[in-house]
Amino acid sequence: MKIVVEGASKLDASYGIVNVRLAMALGDLGHEVTLSPWDQSVESCSQAIAHAYPSRADMVVSTLDRSDAEVRIRQIWPPVWSRPRDDSRLVVIQPWEFGSIPLSWIEGASGADAIWVPSSFVKAGYVQSGVAPDKVWVVPNGADVESSLRPQRSRRAGQMLSLLFVGGGIYRKGIDVLVAALDSLDDDTLARVRLTIKETGYSSYYAGQSLVESALNGAPRVASRTVVRREHLTPAQLGELYGSADCLVHPYRSEGFALPVLESMSSGLPVVVTRDGAADDFCGDGEATRIDSTLTVSDTPYVGDILTADYPYHREPSASHLSSIIKQLVDCEIDVEPLRRAAFARASEYQWERVGAVAGRSLVALVARSGPEDAFGTAAV
Repeated sequence: MKIVVEGASKLDASYGIVNVRLAMALGDLGHEVTLSPWDQSVESCSQAIAHAYPSRADMVVSTLDRSDAEVRIRQIWPPVWSRPRDDSRLVVIQPWEFGSIPLSWIEGASGADAIWVPSSFVKAGYVQSGVAPDKVWVVPNGADVESSLRPQRSRRAGQMLSLLFVGGGIYRKGIDVLVAALDSLDDDTLARVRLTIKETGYSSYYAGQSLVESALNGAPRVASRTVVRREHLTPAQLGELYGSADCLVHPYRSEGFALPVLESMSSGLPVVVTRDGAADDFCGDGEATRIDSTLTVSDTPYVGDILTADYPYHREPSASHLSSIIKQLVDCEIDVEPLRRAAFARASEYQWERVGAVAGRSLVALVARSGPEDAFGTAAV
């Protein structure tokens, strides 16, 4: 099949990572794939791919219109719903983190042949907003999984606990919840914790939205035990960062998938995540330590200045419960070894090769004009 994957391509954010890795996975299945970057030049895109994935330096990258494409897979922010000028099928990959989708998307979605979303949580939001269930296909994000589970550095009760947060330092990702949870620990417990924040998008797509400084300024005890990193990391460097920590903590309010959580699990790193959100597709009770959360519905049908089809909602993670979890981790009252083994096994089901196979089957079904094969409420892996 002749496929164009178009839109985001920068490897410093999930949209670009997913587009590039999906194009690679489909190419590995024998499809004829062209990556068309909309957010940078062909040259800079090719160089970034060669640097991050040296074995893929020959990947076809072009912005020239490919009139013989059978399918165009598009993901970029803000979404572009316009139909291709040729007869190719249009697949729009469009996550949404707040339940009810933007009202303007409903009309746009009607023009796409299929909408791919990364989780059953996102699909529920589309369907609840009035989009036909057979228009929305669950094609999850993937991860590069280690060949085998690496040994976890051993800790005894009371030894230093190294926590890691990876993602935007913004409200919906809950960095303020994590700082508040740490700040409520007693001095002796906090003295045995160190936190690394790998903040993404600080000067680009999340510019002006970071809560990191304000949260740490309000919690000087936590600030003294925190390192903030904002430089771009290659996949190998990010893997080293995961390997240097004892646990990833991601107390999100709103996510469409939570790619750093899956990446952590694929590296053999135990994870602490919000319960009842998008990550539930791959983070069950036996695979992650989950933070209690409450459903919180907005009192206006807006996310910022975006009008939504209904009232948006999110999960509010409990800072007090997270604080209790961290104390149990410090004191080794939570046995993380079974959790991380189960998490690694679960992440192995989300290898990019398998996700590519899910996407490939979905494209075959789309061209044959049959409906999505995912069951509502489950990811198709």
